[in-house]
Amino acid sequence: MKSCLLAGNISSPFSARCQMYFDTVDVLTSGVEVRRRLSSQTYSCVMIMTPLINEFGDMLARYAATDPYCLVVLWVKSEMVEEMAQALENVYVRSIFDMDEWDSFMQFLNVTCQKMDVIRAQKDDLMKKIDEIRLVDRAKCLLIEKFHYSEEKAHYTIEKKAMDNRLSRLQVAKIIIRHIKGD
Repeated sequence: MKSCLLAGNISSPFSARCQMYFDTVDVLTSGVEVRRRLSSQTYSCVMIMTPLINEFGDMLARYAATDPYCLVVLWVKSEMVEEMAQALENVYVRSIFDMDEWDSFMQFLNVTCQKMDVIRAQKDDLMKKIDEIRLVDRAKCLLIEKFHYSEEKAHYTIEKKAMDNRLSRLQVAKIIIRHIKGD
């Protein structure tokens, strides 16, 4: 799900345009509010309209860019684009006056955010698989330590129990760990 956080003095037309491209659009006015929100929620895109109430916005953009799966856009006056682009890594800096290219820019953002969401989901799937492998390996180690199985026999035991009982290897590993640790 594509979500966007708009920060700064955001006009209604700007917000409405964003809602055409994103499933969720949140609007906050201060850097403090944005930092608080970013610490508890993830967004596909953060757009910062400079200057903010309590700060310019460049440090906020740097903070938002620490999430590798979040596209950060900093809107600045045209005379500041080059300076800000050089100063900020991983932040896309645009001139506030580039609104005539709005539709192509939003399509670019939309596609980029979709790709980032796919990458985030793949990462989450890989992390789950890694956790499963760790638990299965832990169960194997416990079988090796407690019953002096070879690694092959421990692997075979887990696979056989999973097939015989129509359980996943993860479920069998959890049962083994609970049983052996409970002794």
